[in-house]
Amino acid sequence: MPRGTGTGTATSYSYGDGDGSGHRLELAEGADLLGELLNVSRVDILPFHKLDEAKWQALAKPFTLHDTPSPTPEQVTEVREVFLSHGLYAV
Repeated sequence: MPRGTGTGTATSYSYGDGDGSGHRLELAEGADLLGELLNVSRVDILPFHKLDEAKWQALAKPFTLHDTPSPTPEQVTEVREVFLSHGLYAV
């Protein structure tokens, strides 16, 4: 069940690599905080991608996230479930 009716600003959380245990804790803390805000109606899970890497190359600018891996579908699902477990509507 969505909470609140307002629109909000984007917040970014990095899931990272490794076992993810530290990142899960950070996500849970973020979900706790968002759950307390009455104007949060949903959380959009937007996985990192490299679609704009070519744009950066065309601009002759360094793409500093080149070595950052995209999350697996399982990681995206796990992140979504963290927010759902805190009573937030996550898509």
